[in-house]
Amino acid sequence: MASQAPLMSFITTRGRSNFYRNNWLGVSSGFLIFGDNIRNIWIKNPITGQELKFSKVPQPINQWYRYDQAIVASIESYPGRFLIAVLSRTRWSSKVCFCVSGYNAWFSCSSGPSNPQIVMEIVIFKGRIFALTSDFRIGVFDLSCCELLVLNLKGTPALRIKRTRLGVSKDKLLIIDSGNLPGFKVYWIDFANMKWREMESLGDESLFMGYKMSARLCNATKWGRRSNFIYQLPFISKTCSEISLDGKKAADIPICPENVSPKMNFWYFLHHHQGMDSVRSGF
Repeated sequence: MASQAPLMSFITTRGRSNFYRNNWLGVSSGFLIFGDNIRNIWIKNPITGQELKFSKVPQPINQWYRYDQAIVASIESYPGRFLIAVLSRTRWSSKVCFCVSGYNAWFSCSSGPSNPQIVMEIVIFKGRIFALTSDFRIGVFDLSCCELLVLNLKGTPALRIKRTRLGVSKDKLLIIDSGNLPGFKVYWIDFANMKWREMESLGDESLFMGYKMSARLCNATKWGRRSNFIYQLPFISKTCSEISLDGKKAADIPICPENVSPKMNFWYFLHHHQGMDSVRSGF
């Protein structure tokens, strides 16, 4: 499965209204995640049919902004247990809630007037949950106390938060900035030296970016696509954009028939259904 190309996936307007009439929270570890305004949450792997069960979230899923996001992972040292993290945010505040399958309790980390660290996005990398904040800082969650620990990193570049995304590769935590349109800048965190570093090139790999999912860096040439490119699936579009780092569009790749209205476009990596991301136990 790891050698197969990711699927360009989308949910149609009609499909969204029929799929539990829920709000889309993203794709994580091969699972599609939905929530509704009465605090229910549905997590299902579309390939295996496996479903994960959690108690109701502490607050209704945000209906007015498209900012909510969720990720799921298995828990190291606890076979059969899973962790979900749900990020709910507005333009002025954020809350990240955590829950372990089989337990009813939720734990949360909030921002607001007394804690200005608004979490913009979360991602799993090397057994930890990392966050990008509204002031362009990188944090990591201590799951033993649900506290966001902001890293003291050197060389933080000037970014534009509305155009900045988190991503991962096999060995790097990535930050993708498209604020300097039409081009992209890709950075990675050098944890050995606690420093931001810019990637001048993606080498023989390319970035796959979709809606409510962390960007993935992988080799696209084995699937007949270009290296050192970005494959971007906008929120509402019938095509995938094939873009170079300097912003030059090479192609628009159709993702659906002309008579279909896609929304919430995302990449689905087939090999993710065989093995979940995992986090280190902390609760």
